Amino acid sequence: MSRAPSFDRDTVLDRALALFWRHGYAATSMRDVAAATGLGSGSLYAAFGGKRRLFTAVLARYRARVSARTLAPLDAEDAGLAAIEAVFTTLARRDPAAPAPGCLVTNTACELGPHDDLVRAGLKDALDGLAIRLEQVLVRARARGEVAGHLDPADTAALLVGLAQGLRVLARLGEPAERLDRIVRAGLAPLRPDAPTTDPKGPNHGRVDAASAGADPRRADHRR
Repeated sequence: MSRAPSFDRDTVLDRALALFWRHGYAATSMRDVAAATGLGSGSLYAAFGGKRRLFTAVLARYRARVSARTLAPLDAEDAGLAAIEAVFTTLARRDPAAPAPGCLVTNTACELGPHDDLVRAGLKDALDGLAIRLEQVLVRARARGEVAGHLDPADTAALLVGLAQGLRVLARLGEPAERLDRIVRAGLAPLRPDAPTTDPKGPNHGRVDAASAGADPRRADHRR
């Protein structure tokens, strides 16, 4: 009969999370994790089945503990443009309690995403989940007139996911908070209903001036 683990799993995952977030996957060894958690390597392997599976558990813990807190405004029943702005304002600021700048999901996507199928699947699930939540908020916000009516919620949500990942990479590189704030303001400005339209089917859709049509614009007036 196997013995139940004599340690708190969440505490172990939190300590491992801090290591991976600070140093990355490759630079963090199981020996490092053992030293940080106080567990022997044998206990870690027995509980998590090796470094790779430990890391997937750490990613799940990060999403449940860190990402969920950051994205909580999107889950309110009345979430709209203000909720999106709140989330992106948070992304532009470093949490002083975080072990490192940036985001563990984004950091991992850059480090392991291209060549680890198991990790890539978890990362894709996280980003797809964010896109779905943003799209749902945008649908409600557009119905209430909080965002520009010509915006496609799915396309806009995908664009915002890209903006979020860019912010996190820049934060990891030490970009000043003031600059990240400006990026957020510029990135969200087109969502507002009073923003200048970039709708490809706007009032000038289908119009072709003489120059772009290949005609000599100097002769256009003589043909009227």
